[in-house]
Amino acid sequence: CAPYLLDSAPKQGDHIGWGESNAVVFANSVLGARTQKYADFLDACVAITGRAPLAGCHLERQAQVVLQVNIDASRVDDA
Repeated sequence: CAPYLLDSAPKQGDHIGWGESNAVVFANSVLGARTQKYADFLDACVAITGRAPLAGCHLERQAQVVLQVNIDASRVDDA
């Protein structure tokens, strides 16, 4: 459920096939890897074959950052 905690977590630009929603968001936004929320069993097929559909975030033109949000953490009260 949390493959990003493994020592072998993907690096920026790696194309991966993860199916868990929270892992997909983490991989794309924090790790910089590329994956989508695949339909049932397609993520297993990607993992077994080492190949992902050439679509969506796996295409360079669709993997570009279009919005960056900067937050001044010194002003955040998380108490």
